[in-house]
Amino acid sequence: MPLLVNWNVLCRNVRGLNSGYKQLALSYGITSSGCVVVCLQEKKRTSFDQPFIKSCCPHRFDQFAFVPSHGASGGIATMWNSVIFSADVLYSKD
Repeated sequence: MPLLVNWNVLCRNVRGLNSGYKQLALSYGITSSGCVVVCLQEKKRTSFDQPFIKSCCPHRFDQFAFVPSHGASGGIATMWNSVIFSADVLYSKD
């Protein structure tokens, strides 16, 4: 029989993530939720990298995947801990 595990996943619509205040608030929200996966929607960023993850996520989040925003809308980023999850990112460009 497979082992069933419950994980907390935090999904948030984020606006103004370039602000240091918003990054700090996001980091606090992630830490207090105890989540193991973070999904940020409507992030309106055209780039996302490891230094940015370190600025707004606790250190346990060391992997990510993202789709950049197009203009003033869209964009999604998902971060996770590679000790808990292994992932292959699949992306199909239409």
